[in-house]
Amino acid sequence: MKNIILFFKGIIIGIGKIIPGVSGSVLALLLGLYDRGLEALQHITKKENIIFLTLTGSGILLSIVYGSSFILYILEKSYFTIMLLFCGLIFGTIPIIKKEVNLKSNRKKVYFFSLTLFFYLLSTFTTTSSYTFTYTCKDFFYLVLTGFIEAATMIIPGISGTAILMLLGVYPIVMETFSHLFSLNYISYNIRILLPFIMGFIIGFFLVTKCIYYFLKKQK
Repeated sequence: MKNIILFFKGIIIGIGKIIPGVSGSVLALLLGLYDRGLEALQHITKKENIIFLTLTGSGILLSIVYGSSFILYILEKSYFTIMLLFCGLIFGTIPIIKKEVNLKSNRKKVYFFSLTLFFYLLSTFTTTSSYTFTYTCKDFFYLVLTGFIEAATMIIPGISGTAILMLLGVYPIVMETFSHLFSLNYISYNIRILLPFIMGFIIGFFLVTKCIYYFLKKQK
């Protein structure tokens, strides 16, 4: 029963990953899996950690693959309404993070509001238009960078990876790829997109996991 619950918690986290504005890592915090997951990744060879990561990882992957088509469908049908919903989901995660972080000192408040302002200003310089891939060397490294960023946002609580992908203009491409992941007609296309993306994701996942684990132990 415990293993089944872990699997379904992974599905919930995966759904959070593909919805813009929702942080999968915040959902992991809510479900009590975040610290446990970081600990398991630091000692990945232990049997109980392998079981934990396999069950939650399978749930996450399953919901991403089969949920991508649905998210693309509802965005196509009612883009403005759904985007307003996503904005609400972003604001809804603020109290969750606030409970985890002590902002009583003025210096911490300055850090918090400065970073918030920085990322807001950053978003004003971006475009919502999709990135056009021509499969050049530049595109390859752009996908590697995208995979790295996706891994980082997956691990850092409160940051929506899908929202960042939208800012980078690659959200529709990544979603389209995952929605046709097991389609034989898209094998060539999927390989060209997923190969560099997964490379960047793996590098980012292990590097950022180590950093976040260290920082949360020292300065949560």
